[in-house]
Amino acid sequence: SWDCDTALRVAWCESEWREDAVSAYGHRGIYQIAPVHIPRIEAMGYTWDDMLLAGPNVAVAYALWLEQGWSPWICR
Repeated sequence: SWDCDTALRVAWCESEWREDAVSAYGHRGIYQIAPVHIPRIEAMGYTWDDMLLAGPNVAVAYALWLEQGWSPWICR
């Protein structure tokens, strides 16, 4: 299951919990969602700009985690 302690640790490492964080590679938001995930984001009813909002960013991160565990993130 989604372990809250791990989820918080990953989010802190990725963005220091900043929903407006943007990396040099264009990753966005709390979980630094990568542009490669735009098709999934749109399939979930969100826009790329929504990745700068906490709720949608966490929802996409959770969907990624359900499929891939923590492997999409360098921080674990």
